[in-house]
Amino acid sequence: MIHRRALIAVLATVPLLIAGCATPPPERPRLDLRFTQAPPMVLSVDGVRVESAYVPPMAPPNVDHEFPVPPLKAVETWTEDRLRGVGGVVGAVMVVEDASAWRESLPTDRGFTGLFKQEQSDRWHVRIAARLEIRDARGRVLAQTHAVVGRSVSTPENITLNDRDLVWYRLTSDAMGDFDDLMDRDIRRHMAAWLR
Repeated sequence: MIHRRALIAVLATVPLLIAGCATPPPERPRLDLRFTQAPPMVLSVDGVRVESAYVPPMAPPNVDHEFPVPPLKAVETWTEDRLRGVGGVVGAVMVVEDASAWRESLPTDRGFTGLFKQEQSDRWHVRIAARLEIRDARGRVLAQTHAVVGRSVSTPENITLNDRDLVWYRLTSDAMGDFDDLMDRDIRRHMAAWLR
């Protein structure tokens, strides 16, 4: 009887011991993306705002809502960092048409030989499309620029979650670098009348 109670007491403590030994999952790296490497473009407008026509699906294969810096947030930050309104009778609006990121599964060797390989198992895609419009008080578009960029990268099947976050961050950063180049060039070309 005593042995049975002792055994029950020992068995009751096993889950507590296992829980105490479990290590918490690693913290996600805190990543931020800013666009302050160049001075802002100053526009003779009463303000610059962002409108999003893109609604994240929040379901596979889309993963933009899981990114450390979602592409939609990156476009909003770019607009805040790179554009300044200093007053005028017109306004500027950044219209985000697409800011998606999605996963594509790649074929891997599921046979016996696949046990001895480290293969690329996923390809991640980012697409960003947005237009900047100068609008008058009635909402008529007086000038606009448009940029569409996309980047892709593949990752191995054994990638850690933190390493995957870094890949996603670089993917967004690289796509936004392309976006910055296109927007900077086209704003100077097509909106020179509003540039200070």
